Amino acid sequence: MKNKQFIDTLKNQFYRDVLEYNTFYLKQIQNQDSPLFHLLTIEKNFNGENELVNDLINHAASLITVTNDEIIKETFYSPSRHNFIYTVLFNPSFKSSSLYERVINHLIETYKDWIDHGCRVNDVFTFQGFSREQLNIVEQIWALATNTQKENLTISTLFEANRREMQAKLEIKDKVVSCLNAYCGHAIDKDLYHQLIREWYNRFQQATTKSAEIPQAFRDILPFANELNPYANASNWRVYLERNLINEPGMI
Repeated sequence: MKNKQFIDTLKNQFYRDVLEYNTFYLKQIQNQDSPLFHLLTIEKNFNGENELVNDLINHAASLITVTNDEIIKETFYSPSRHNFIYTVLFNPSFKSSSLYERVINHLIETYKDWIDHGCRVNDVFTFQGFSREQLNIVEQIWALATNTQKENLTISTLFEANRREMQAKLEIKDKVVSCLNAYCGHAIDKDLYHQLIREWYNRFQQATTKSAEIPQAFRDILPFANELNPYANASNWRVYLERNLINEPGMI
């Protein structure tokens, strides 16, 4: 189609009667009721070389609003190549759209926050639970953020560092629990310490790896735990404890 006036009239009519009328369906790119479903199918048939179709896709993108929650859900919590955000990021027709820029900017902001303040502990657990396919998708998506910023720290490297930091703090908690269970069975404040541990762990799961501080009460017990825990399962040591500590209710 070479007639510019005709093409412009056609585009304006399509904008008004199809795209703007069906805004609700635009993000549902797997739904045949979505105009974008059909535009992307046509675009694929033309190998992305049809200027009219590309213009229509870009206009459709300008009508779509995505929230930060939607972006992080589709790029991290529920990664899939069938997601709308994945299509925006990797279909060349969206590359020049404001929607593409919006998604990329939020990925960059989130990545900087992870570097500066640490990842949420629950997010580290989420990352550890990815299947190989999910991990490939997440690495592909977040590489766009690191490449844009010339950041050499890949998402896998970043989350591995956070996993180690998280694990170090969990090991301290486990050592304290083991020490309490092995040597403080009759201590009058045993329940208080266990309550403190539960409360800390609940906060820990919602915190970032950098902000989750080890309570001083744990640090006070840790030297005893490091020294005594290796002997906790030795039979002779257990006999000694049972004979000598059972009548010492305040002893750690």
